[in-house]
Amino acid sequence: MARILQDGRAHKIRDIAIDERTSVLLDPDGKASVVGAGHGYFIESTKAPEVCKVSAPLTFRDISVHSLAAGQRFDVGKWTTNEGTAYTLSVEEGVIKSSLPDGQIYTK
Repeated sequence: MARILQDGRAHKIRDIAIDERTSVLLDPDGKASVVGAGHGYFIESTKAPEVCKVSAPLTFRDISVHSLAAGQRFDVGKWTTNEGTAYTLSVEEGVIKSSLPDGQIYTK
């Protein structure tokens, strides 16, 4: 994500990630459903990284994350939901930091 924004190949980038034993099912109308034992993560960034170069620790802030559990839905077309947990991630000099109260990167 950082490299794509750094290189100017996009002005915003989105990603869908999943836990092990979890799937995200996408309906033709653009609505996604999470199924399985873990969570689905809908990740977006619109800001280029501050530092993204060879042999230097990454600094990349304000990465938006929506974490959804089984049975919860996400509107991929509008990139929004009223379900799950919303938080931000930042990478500061190669160290990942989370806005979750316990500082965890993933939700449980």
